[in-house]
Amino acid sequence: MNTSYSAEAEYNLSQFETEEFDVLKVANNKNAAHLQRRKKAEIIKSVVLIALLLALTVSFLNTRSQLTAISDEIDTLQAQIVEEKSYYDQLRYQLTGETSQDRVEEYATHQLGMVKADKSQVVYLHLNSENAMETAATGWEKCKEKMQTNWNSIKEYFGD
Repeated sequence: MNTSYSAEAEYNLSQFETEEFDVLKVANNKNAAHLQRRKKAEIIKSVVLIALLLALTVSFLNTRSQLTAISDEIDTLQAQIVEEKSYYDQLRYQLTGETSQDRVEEYATHQLGMVKADKSQVVYLHLNSENAMETAATGWEKCKEKMQTNWNSIKEYFGD
């Protein structure tokens, strides 16, 4: 068995090529396209994730900034409340001093020229508990009652 091989025959692989190799080439091309699409999808996912993280960070910083501004405003308003309460207490103390019985009496006698009432000018009414009855009076009834009391005082003054 003497077989001679030529260099061309040894390296000519075309005789072994079949449809199977063509199918493998197409499959390899499809896999390569699929891998390329997958890489693009991964890149897009990464970009979207980075954009989302950036948006969240900016949103967080904006919220913190607003919170700080509101906190400063609250502190300012609380200081203003303390100031106003102090001023209110000062005015209330001043009012209490000016509306005391002694202060009113002093103002009436010195500024208005009034004189203190004599004991003879003071009239006290004594009612028996049997004759007294309290009811809730309307505005008109109160007015009528005051007018009647004043009228009686005037009549008593002129000696009727």
